[in-house]
Amino acid sequence: MPGVACVLAARSHPNHLRQVPRGQLQCVFQDSLAAFNPRLTLREQLIRPQLRLQSVTDRAMAIQRTQQVFTEVGLSHALLDRYPHQLSGGQRQRANIARALVVNPTCLLLDEPTSALDLSVQAQVMSLLSRLHQQHQLTCVFISHNLALEAQFCHRIIVMDSGEIVDDFSRQALYYPSRHPITKTLLAANYLLPESCTAQPDISIKRQA
Repeated sequence: MPGVACVLAARSHPNHLRQVPRGQLQCVFQDSLAAFNPRLTLREQLIRPQLRLQSVTDRAMAIQRTQQVFTEVGLSHALLDRYPHQLSGGQRQRANIARALVVNPTCLLLDEPTSALDLSVQAQVMSLLSRLHQQHQLTCVFISHNLALEAQFCHRIIVMDSGEIVDDFSRQALYYPSRHPITKTLLAANYLLPESCTAQPDISIKRQA
């Protein structure tokens, strides 16, 4: 099935993703409810990764870090003692992002992070991710079929079909006529392309085509 991988890059090193050590690459999954253990509170589910991946031995420090990331994603500390099913979809996805951030990763892999949310919440979550990217110098890799939405935030867009890369370009080159047919199909299926994609074609991409 055709899909899109969009990169919001914080570092330009071509081998950066290959060199990420354990714990520094974290995932944010599409189904935020299934991503959590239904039997544990959110507090416990954010503390455990710190104890296991960062060798944190002081539980008080882990609790403090947990509260810090909850503040960063715009959630009240009172929600930490709730179970995943007790949160709204938008709150749960923010908590999902917080769990990924709690171990101080350098790269986030986000699998359709907004597809289960309504449009207003989608915009809020994407705005949050953009802010976190700037704040923490995170590299974010989005896996999505919503090319229009991702093009608003990502620097580089890679289109894949059956596991093969068929298109690779900067978001400024999104409208370039030589785009692959699958890219054009994805564009036709999306809505409201952002104004940033209406700029002149990227000359460097044009010469590579």
